[in-house]
Amino acid sequence: MFIYILKPLGPLHLTGNLVDDAGSIPFPRSDTIAAAIAISIEQLYGDCPEAIFQDALFAVSSAMPWSKVNANKEPTLFLPIRKDTIFPEIDKKYKRLAWVEQSFWDKMFDSNEFLLQLDNIDHFIYDEFLSSSSSEIQHTSVRQRVTVDRAGGESETFFFGESYFSELSIGDSCQSGFWIAAEFSDDEIQSKFESALRLLGDTGIGADRSSGRGCFQIQRKEINFPSTNDAEGQMLISLWSPTETELSALRDPRARWDIELRGGWVAPGYGRTIIKKPIIMFTEGSVFAQNIKGNVVDVTPGEEVRKKLGHRVYRWGKVLTIPVKLPHKENQ
Repeated sequence: MFIYILKPLGPLHLTGNLVDDAGSIPFPRSDTIAAAIAISIEQLYGDCPEAIFQDALFAVSSAMPWSKVNANKEPTLFLPIRKDTIFPEIDKKYKRLAWVEQSFWDKMFDSNEFLLQLDNIDHFIYDEFLSSSSSEIQHTSVRQRVTVDRAGGESETFFFGESYFSELSIGDSCQSGFWIAAEFSDDEIQSKFESALRLLGDTGIGADRSSGRGCFQIQRKEINFPSTNDAEGQMLISLWSPTETELSALRDPRARWDIELRGGWVAPGYGRTIIKKPIIMFTEGSVFAQNIKGNVVDVTPGEEVRKKLGHRVYRWGKVLTIPVKLPHKENQ
């Protein structure tokens, strides 16, 4: 598996729901990244994005945080906390935990009771992060902006959310950002993926790209996640839309998951934007006992929109997972 350290060159704006434009989610999700990669491959090589989605020759994770929290200033990676984690006690500070630092991965992959095994756990909790350092990784800011009607001149204010990282410096001086993992069917698709990712780094991902938002630099690495003996389960590091045959994974008593409504917009022309068909997807950190692959879902709003666009609209629901050890069934 390859990972790509993305070093932000500015703030990032990504909307995460269907009604609140001001809200900004902190990191791009796997469906957003896959769509951006497919469009960039089309721009570079002329490949059809619809064919890229249907062939599914790569798998990509959602973006996850990294920070230079250690003494040698090498990026320390974070993974989503597994959804079946047993918390030490009923306390809001534990329930807020969303990200686990690299130094705790061995324990997390090996057991859902890893938090119970940590001495002085309170010393490692910093808001949503289980970390050996209190270094700030990311924060959000909301700014008021104004739009002016070009015909009548009337103005209307709105709010715009942005994600900032600890230092928006260029290159090696960057102290935090986000990273993705990916797997490929062959070297050719990997080469195209990496070229598309570099193009995205130059042009940006998310909203307000013309103002420099969403741009980043890239550093590629190979990674071997800690091996877990007798790993029976899979932990999502991407969003997942199951096929009909994969729904049986939900019936295993050891499965634990969260779901999220994913929407978005398409622009068929004439200054219009139309909401895609929303779908429910399983979120990062969800744990399943069954081997799962995921699905690409047609979210075209209607036949009229398809005719104007000249193609159908799809959402990437293919999955990328990490093997984890599950508790025995008799313990459930």
